[in-house]
Amino acid sequence: MARVVQQRTNMTHLYLLIVMTFLFLIATVLAVWLYLDGDKAKLARNEAESNLAELASPRQRERGDIALLLREVRKGKGRKQTVMGLLLEQRGAFIETIAGPERDTTFEIARQKTDEAGRMIAEVLDETEKITLFDGVQLAVERIEQLQGDVKDLQQAKADLQSSIAAVQAKLDEELGIAYDQLVETQTEHEVPQQQLSDTQDRHEAQLTDAHSQAIAQVQGLEKRISQLSDDIEKKVDEIGRGNEVISQLTRRIDALKPPVPEVPPADGKILKVQAQEGICYINLGFDDNLLAGTPFSVYSSAIGIPPDGKGKATLEVTTVNKDVSVCRIITQDKSDPILEGDLISNAAYDPKRTYTFFVIGEFDLLDAGRMGVDGSDQIKALIRRSGGKIVTKLDLTTDYLVTGRIPPEPPAVSDDAEPQVLEAMRDLERRRQEYEEIEEKAGNMKIPVLNTHRFLAFIGYSPKRVLEE
Repeated sequence: MARVVQQRTNMTHLYLLIVMTFLFLIATVLAVWLYLDGDKAKLARNEAESNLAELASPRQRERGDIALLLREVRKGKGRKQTVMGLLLEQRGAFIETIAGPERDTTFEIARQKTDEAGRMIAEVLDETEKITLFDGVQLAVERIEQLQGDVKDLQQAKADLQSSIAAVQAKLDEELGIAYDQLVETQTEHEVPQQQLSDTQDRHEAQLTDAHSQAIAQVQGLEKRISQLSDDIEKKVDEIGRGNEVISQLTRRIDALKPPVPEVPPADGKILKVQAQEGICYINLGFDDNLLAGTPFSVYSSAIGIPPDGKGKATLEVTTVNKDVSVCRIITQDKSDPILEGDLISNAAYDPKRTYTFFVIGEFDLLDAGRMGVDGSDQIKALIRRSGGKIVTKLDLTTDYLVTGRIPPEPPAVSDDAEPQVLEAMRDLERRRQEYEEIEEKAGNMKIPVLNTHRFLAFIGYSPKRVLEE
């Protein structure tokens, strides 16, 4: 009995030991967890205090504007508002007050800048493509001009060979005729022995046969050369055709990119006010429209518009340029059709948004006196520059207008023994006349608008009377 009681006591002690050990382990785990959690809380507190110190110092939180904002936030607890929220609202209101409601965010400004950059890049790419196309067309045109020169040279060589064949044939006929005459003459001389006559006849026949063989061989060689030249001409003509097709394709692409240039220039502005007694009027253009003092204009009725010949009812010259209004001096006008408010003004060489390019060729009579001026071409170019246009020295697809004067006269016939100076002058006149015709043909192929002297002077508001007065 005592032994049983002793065993039960031992078991109870064992259970208690196990329970105590388990409780100790739990207490240890809890202590470690609390210690770690305390470290986290301490770190979080330190970080919060650091952030709070960055936002505002203790002194700022106790007094000043930050303290006022804290009190305002604490009063409106139901609104779930923060001090930073209030500051951002005030910042937004301040920016809106200064810049307006449409510029209240950095994102909007960035988007606008991005759009602007995109437009600039697109314009650069368009210009690059234009330049590339212009270069391609120019190379194709130069190649075709070279091929046309080659074809002309080959055709001349072919003609020379054909002339050589004709000369060989004529020489052969001449030699055959001479030989035949000699043979007949020999046969009629009865005193010549029969053997001598036979020998002479054989000799002449051998000469005729040899000359005929040489002539045939020479003609065959020339005909072979002509055949080769004909093949070369045909190949170059085919290449010219392909080049013209390339030019047509590139020109169509350029037409899609290049702003169209009308045959009849559009109106540039209108008359705002007329002071007839003072001889002046006001137009709706100024230095914002790149207008320069001295620019001439033609005046047209707003009801009729600008006619194809460019003849207007009056001419003006800008004297004073302001921001968006300018003063003009009335140069000429039709008394039966005076200038009215709302009338249109135009100058073919002026445009407020772009610079027109001009190629000038020919002889000009600016005074309408029936004789060509020595410096007429220079005066035309000066008028274009004064109106804001640009002069180019080479006609190509980038040229907007061709201005033509009178074609140089055909040089008179002179003898070959004339003075060297006279011969050189005639050759120079012929070169200038040929250049004029080639430029006109080239402009037609490129569909460049052509303005003769009268149309050009009318379209830019030029008056011969003004030159005479000056």
